[in-house]
Amino acid sequence: QVEYVNREINKKAYIYRSIDSSGNIVNVSGSNPKTITLAGCQDESNATNRAELEIRRMLYQRWSLSDTFMNSQMFLGKGDVVLYNEVYEGGNAWGGEIQAVNGGTATVREKLELDTGKSYYVYYTNMLGDVIGAQPITSSTANTFTCADLSEAYVRGDDYSQIGSRYYITEVNDSINRQWRVVNRESSGYNVQVDLVNYDERIYEYDTI
Repeated sequence: QVEYVNREINKKAYIYRSIDSSGNIVNVSGSNPKTITLAGCQDESNATNRAELEIRRMLYQRWSLSDTFMNSQMFLGKGDVVLYNEVYEGGNAWGGEIQAVNGGTATVREKLELDTGKSYYVYYTNMLGDVIGAQPITSSTANTFTCADLSEAYVRGDDYSQIGSRYYITEVNDSINRQWRVVNRESSGYNVQVDLVNYDERIYEYDTI
């Protein structure tokens, strides 16, 4: 529900949008509407534009995420649209702790069931908590995987660590580049905390301003 002032009668007027049971946008009031007052607005087209924007946000803006980057992302600003590689979506994935390293082969506790007909990436953490990867997995068994470089992997007991490198394996086709919009950015030392929401062009398809 968007409130504005009808210039012709100099009284409050309202624009309504809601989503019906089939997922369609309809021009009726919802049972518990989000209310917005456009102070000083006397233009119906502006009020309609805002109503269309808000209802499309409800319909299409479904995800948010936060991540920490190095200071190379200092240039990002609110409203910027970026690509973010989301490795936690999709089909089969495995994760856990690396228990032993022999060259490019890691032994893990978890049972791996990698399909020989599919391609996989592995990510792992180093002693500083940085994520190394993605690297293609070249071979695997029920409890091992092999990739090009495990030089930064560590195991429990190295330098008194209580847990070894964490790893994450995902199918190549399940690593998705999705568009996101920056809603906040905060810097702390060499780190940049970025908050994002998913970007969908349909949110802005009624934008006439």
